[in-house]
Amino acid sequence: MDTSEYGQVIPEFINKMFNDKRFTIIGNGKHTRSFCYVTDHTRLVRKLGEKATNEIVNVGNDKETKIIDLANILHKMENKNFNPEFLPEREYDHKKRCPDILKLKELINDYPKISLENGLHKTLKIFKIKKRIKK
Repeated sequence: MDTSEYGQVIPEFINKMFNDKRFTIIGNGKHTRSFCYVTDHTRLVRKLGEKATNEIVNVGNDKETKIIDLANILHKMENKNFNPEFLPEREYDHKKRCPDILKLKELINDYPKISLENGLHKTLKIFKIKKRIKK
């Protein structure tokens, strides 16, 4: 997920937290994103496949999180000092990215259930197993 030119913020932050001497955030940290854990996403898509017919439906989580808050949560989970360095904002970055999931809720009366914190906990656990990091 973080192998593209732009990466994805969660694996990028986890890698920085464990591997870099400095923790950088592009922009002021006030940009928002929404996060949906993979098992929630797959469950929702499966249910939509049974219910929706030739419709466009956003799948995701409609709870927004500031990038600075995401970074802070990760550091707290790992008991690491949080002293980010802010880099200049990129002009093409979206200030906000959050799906409208009203149609999803109407069609299948379901929504993401795994909290950001729980999803991050699971993701960190997998990362540490793969990288053989001990806590």
